[in-house]
Amino acid sequence: MGNIFKNQISVTIDLEDYRRKKNTCKRCYEETTSIILDWLREKKIRATFFVVGQLAEESPYLIKEISLNHDIAFHSFDHTPLTDENIHSFVTKTFESKKFIEDLVGKKIIGFRAPCFSLTPQTQWVTNILSELEFEYSSSTIPTKMPKFGFPGIPQTPFKWESGIVEFPMVLSNVLGREIPSIGGAYLRFLPVWLMLKTLKKKGFRWTYLHPQDIYLKNNFNVVKGLNFFQSVLYHYNRKKTLNSIETILKCHKVVNLECYLKNINKSSLPEFK
Repeated sequence: MGNIFKNQISVTIDLEDYRRKKNTCKRCYEETTSIILDWLREKKIRATFFVVGQLAEESPYLIKEISLNHDIAFHSFDHTPLTDENIHSFVTKTFESKKFIEDLVGKKIIGFRAPCFSLTPQTQWVTNILSELEFEYSSSTIPTKMPKFGFPGIPQTPFKWESGIVEFPMVLSNVLGREIPSIGGAYLRFLPVWLMLKTLKKKGFRWTYLHPQDIYLKNNFNVVKGLNFFQSVLYHYNRKKTLNSIETILKCHKVVNLECYLKNINKSSLPEFK
C-alpha cells in the first residue's frame, strides 16, 4: 500500500505550552500560534491542530479562531505522557476536555495525538479508550525504538488498532542505519532539509509537525528555568529556520488535509495490529 501515500503530506501543529512549565513567561504560545496561522493563511494550507485541553480553557478565543480554517484534534488535557497516566483519570479528563472543545468550536473531535508520542507497547490500552470516547484516528506512534518513547514492530504505513481506531505512524528517515523522526519538531531546526528528504522512507503517509516553541520568538536568549545553559541553547537554537524548512519539505509533496485524507481511504483494507 506504500505507493498510494507517496509524495503526500499533512501539516500538523501540537498546540501546547512547554515553555510555561520552565519559566514565568505565560501564554507565549498565543503569539507564536498567530505567526503560524498567518503562515498557513499565506500558503493556503489547512492544517490539523492537536490542542491541549488546558490551553483551550485558557485561550478559548484562540481555539475558536483556529477552528475557522483548520481542523481541531486532541492532545490530552494537560500533556501528561501516557506512561505517567492513571487510566481512570485519563478517561475522565479526556471525556470532559473533549466535550469542552467540541462545545467551544461546534464540531466533533475525531483525532488524538498522545503527548510526546507516548503510545507504546506499555500504553496500548489507550486505543480501546479512544474508541469508546468516539475518536476515529490517532497520530501517536514512532514505529521504531527510541530513547524514551517508541513502538518498534508496528506497521510503518497507516493501520487499524483492534479497536478500529486508524493510526497514522510517523514516517522516519534512515540516517547511518538509525531511524529518526526527521520531518517534525526540533529535528526541523537541527537537520539540513536535503538530508531529511534524501533519507526519508518511501512508505507510509507523511505528516510534519511543529510546536509553538519551535518557531522564532522576539524574546532574547535566556537560560530557561529547569534547563542548564547548554540545554537552553538547544531550546532556542535555529528557531528562525523552522518554517523555511517546512516550506522546502512541502514543495516536494502534495499537501493533503489529514481529516480529508482519512475520509477518503478504504479503512477496511488497512492492516490490523493487535
